[in-house]
Order: sequence, then structure tokens, then C-alpha cells
Amino acid sequence: MDQYSIVKEDTIPYIDEIQLNIDYEKAENKEAGSQLPHMMKVVNKVLPNWLVEMKKQYD
Repeated sequence: MDQYSIVKEDTIPYIDEIQLNIDYEKAENKEAGSQLPHMMKVVNKVLPNWLVEMKKQYD
């Protein structure tokens, strides 16, 4: 969390490593339909929202 800044919401630390570990087959919610839309949703919507929420909660 220390590397993440709310001011730079578009910059997610360690995003390359996160993307390598996103596995649609292991996802609980498979509404995206396949790996690519699932990854796009996680990286562009879910993860940024979660990071902002956690940063506000623990800072």
C-alpha cells in the first residue's frame, strides 16, 4: 500500500505481476465470459476501486 498514491490512481504498483497472476479459470465471478474481458475488468475497474478504498481505510 505504501507504493500506491490516491493522487496517481491510474498508476498501480506491481501491475505487471498482478496481470500475470489473474486467472479467469479460478475466478469466482465469471460474468466477463473469458480471460481478456475478465482481466480488463479487474485491472481497469475492480483493482483501482479496491486500492482507493484500502488506502483510505489504512492511511
